[in-house]
Amino acid sequence: MSSLTDSVAPAARSAVPNPLARIARNYYLRRVAQSIALMFGVIIIVFMLVRLTGDPASLMVAREADAEQIAEIREIYGFDKPVVEQLTTYLGDVVTGDLGRSFLYRDSTLELIVSRFPDTLILAATALAFALIIAVPLGVAGGSNPGRPIDKLARFVGVLGQVTPSFWLIMLLIVYVGVKWGLLPTNGVGTWKHLVLPAFALSVGAMGQFVRLTRSAVLEVRNEDFVRTARSKGLARRAVARRHITRNALLSLVSVVGVQFTYMLGGSIYIESIYARPGLGQLLDAAVRARDFPLVQAITIFIAGFTIIMNLVTDVLYGLLDPRIRHGG
Repeated sequence: MSSLTDSVAPAARSAVPNPLARIARNYYLRRVAQSIALMFGVIIIVFMLVRLTGDPASLMVAREADAEQIAEIREIYGFDKPVVEQLTTYLGDVVTGDLGRSFLYRDSTLELIVSRFPDTLILAATALAFALIIAVPLGVAGGSNPGRPIDKLARFVGVLGQVTPSFWLIMLLIVYVGVKWGLLPTNGVGTWKHLVLPAFALSVGAMGQFVRLTRSAVLEVRNEDFVRTARSKGLARRAVARRHITRNALLSLVSVVGVQFTYMLGGSIYIESIYARPGLGQLLDAAVRARDFPLVQAITIFIAGFTIIMNLVTDVLYGLLDPRIRHGG
């Protein structure tokens, strides 16, 4: 009889819903639903803002175009239909992956974006790697040694990264590192050397924020009760720093890293224009100059969509790393 009870008990226990698992599942589902709603909101806002600037057809033709040419463009792109109908049609096209056709390149805007996006992604990822490789060790060292020279260096780098004007830094790198000293190329693509200057220029702002955040997190965590308990048990200082202080302090970086990466994608647009890199920046610059309305709209929506996806991934990752978030979210 006891054996029968023992065999039934585990099955019965497994059938009972786990409230924590249900809360965690609701957390993830809620984040996904919010991201989808936000994406549709962005599409609608971009769609309406473009039309608030005036007649899109007149923006897509030369200034000397006559009324017949404008009417033809308006008919080709469906601008002659009611706005609600245009919006409904555009939402349906976006869902199927159709972001329209470029007026300048006579090609699918999505295909143009996908062909240029890898270079922009590599630039942003390299800039993020620069920021993390320099900022995290410096922030941990500064927070672990308050008041010492390494802490002063961390604070200096943190402030410098936050206040340095990006346009000034870009020109400084080009003039000295590229032209005067001839250490690295200042434009184009080809080798890893072409990536160093634009990636470093793009990373400085995030580097300052990462240093300050990491240092503050380490200073806060090192005074927690569990750290004092670990020390009282006789654990070595390095073990306490690695297993308890650093690991918990870096949790606060997860959400910031995701946000900063999306900022870098946006910032890479003007960086690419200055350093002549064939990414989304050059594509957007050409689209604006040519008044290619469908391409400008598509790039804006694509970047916004990628940003929303990155924020969603960050929320999910943060919830996995810190159960308090998903159980209390």
